[in-house]
Amino acid sequence: MVSDLIAQIATAPGEAALAVVRVSGPGAIAAVRGVFSPRSGRFAGPRTAMVGLLHSVEATEPVDEAVVTCYPEGASYTGEEMVEVVCHGGRVVVGDVLELLLSQGARPAAPGEFSKRAYVNGKLDLAQAEAVCDLIRSRTRLAARASLRQLQGGVSRPVRQIRDRLLAFAASIEVTLDFPDEDIVSLGSADLAAHAAPILNDLRRLHDGWSAGRRIRDGVTVALVGRPNTGKSSLLNALLGVERAIVTAVPGTTRDTIEEWLDLAGIPVRLVDTAGLRRAPGDEVERLGIARTEDAIERSDILVAVFDASQSLQPEDAALLDSLRDDERPWLACRNKSDLPSMLGPLPYAPPLGSAETCALSPEGVQPLGTALANALTSEAADPGEILLTSARHADCVRRALRALERAVDGADSGVPVDLACQDLREAAETLDEILGGSATEDMIDLIFSTFCLGK
Repeated sequence: MVSDLIAQIATAPGEAALAVVRVSGPGAIAAVRGVFSPRSGRFAGPRTAMVGLLHSVEATEPVDEAVVTCYPEGASYTGEEMVEVVCHGGRVVVGDVLELLLSQGARPAAPGEFSKRAYVNGKLDLAQAEAVCDLIRSRTRLAARASLRQLQGGVSRPVRQIRDRLLAFAASIEVTLDFPDEDIVSLGSADLAAHAAPILNDLRRLHDGWSAGRRIRDGVTVALVGRPNTGKSSLLNALLGVERAIVTAVPGTTRDTIEEWLDLAGIPVRLVDTAGLRRAPGDEVERLGIARTEDAIERSDILVAVFDASQSLQPEDAALLDSLRDDERPWLACRNKSDLPSMLGPLPYAPPLGSAETCALSPEGVQPLGTALANALTSEAADPGEILLTSARHADCVRRALRALERAVDGADSGVPVDLACQDLREAAETLDEILGGSATEDMIDLIFSTFCLGK
């Protein structure tokens, strides 16, 4: 593929010890040669780091001292001729280095353009390219490991194998249709279901990993709900280990939702502290706060109903329990203020995720809540070696492939001509190929790479 010369900063903005600027495309090495003087006096060969000065073409004044590494076409991240410049990480210095390279005929790279070129040049398939972005944005080690497995082909390999089996299956049917008199094993309607069964099982197993994979990549929203002064903000602070929410003895201190990310058992959790639920809000600000609480409840995956265990069940508590009884989402009860004499009896409804007794005065006091949440989050955990789909796009492709294969089997059982079932098999294969990028549209590819950061 013939492409132009691009350059971009590949590290995050801000001050740092070092920064990386990438140049890729035809003439990348020649462009850098024009503005770089190695300390050794000679330009080293491929993949050899060189220390030297970056300077303008006129060489009137150096811009920075840097380390330059060149990669030949076919042996770089993008598959093109590429150079990586490691310079000092000050904002001014990095900007000047980029401008220097742009002055050599390069243009600024668009977001994700380096990875897009790697995909176009066959260095990565589309699933692996998406994993690059996911790896950068991982919030937990578990998410990072799942992304790294995908980058290394953990999703691509089984998808490619299933696709190839579907294509081979379709081809074997087509052979019997095209050459009915030849001595070839027939794969008619009676045999189709038996041959499709193991492929269906593999597709279903792949799709079953989506639930756990989605949690690992996108995280789970957990809302702390309850009447005022039950200790929701104190619980938030104790779980986070920082004083994020204002806590006072005055009921109703929290008037708005407060959200922070927390790593629980490797799952990214968006923890939401909400305004206390009252039956009769006092003023407009409080009404707006309760409206936001109701919105947070709607957006949450798991609810934590917080009760003051030092008091008996209050009308607001009972109203919350009534609403939770009709809610399909999982929730657990938190009996807070366990350091005080208990006045709260058994709850009228059993929480699906159980109960936790807490004291928000210390991190140790909220450990039972953290443990209960971690158990809830990992209840659907996959085996360590299982392939997890972490992308909604991938899950949708697998789901559509499943439907197409099931349609082929059902059609054959109903007497539909085998050649029509064969079309469903090929449709399933093409749908899986979208994951790898083989049958993805240009618009889809552009949209995927547009979400990447600059320099990647």
